[in-house]
Amino acid sequence: MSPDLLIASITAFILSLVLALVFAMSAPKINDQFLKFGAIFHFILLSIALFTMVFYSDSNLHHYTTLLSCCTGLMLSGYVLRKKATQWLLKYYFASYLFLLGLFFYSPSHLIYFISGNLKNCESAQEFQLKENYYLVEQQSMLQLASKTYTYKVIQKFGIYNRTIARDLNFTDKLTNVDLIQLNEDTLIINGNLPNNKSIIIGLHPGMNSNTIVQKRK
Repeated sequence: MSPDLLIASITAFILSLVLALVFAMSAPKINDQFLKFGAIFHFILLSIALFTMVFYSDSNLHHYTTLLSCCTGLMLSGYVLRKKATQWLLKYYFASYLFLLGLFFYSPSHLIYFISGNLKNCESAQEFQLKENYYLVEQQSMLQLASKTYTYKVIQKFGIYNRTIARDLNFTDKLTNVDLIQLNEDTLIINGNLPNNKSIIIGLHPGMNSNTIVQKRK
């Protein structure tokens, strides 16, 4: 995802939430024509987004019309929930956009990928269990980089809370498997297995501001 699209997606989602709240509070005072013109604009954007999804799925037109259609749908959801005279079909349709809030709390990154039409590029992060509740997890960025880099972090899971032990571990390539050599309060040594039967051993002192990383290639 390009930086411009990422910034636009975050800004548009926050703005649409604010406007949904404003429209919900002022719905009784807003003319009924507001929903008519808003719905027409929304469905035009949605039609363009669906058309470009089929024929031009990687174009900026698809990404931005998808973004605007999702955000206009979310904005109108606040209005239709407060407007009693709204037809039930439109009410349920626009109210369904409130599920975007649930997606946000589940995974903000998945939300941004979804509303910008980039869901097909959303990959689950690699995760390897080192021992007990310690895991090596791939660090991901939503920005589209010219050269793909793979960095990892070691976390300790406590239910929904994760404690980061070490981050920015660079194995130079995507891992196929890992072997934990040592993990205690002051030492972490991991053997990362790479494609083509290569491996790198990374050793460091977790938790320190300045980590010394020793890499050994095989």
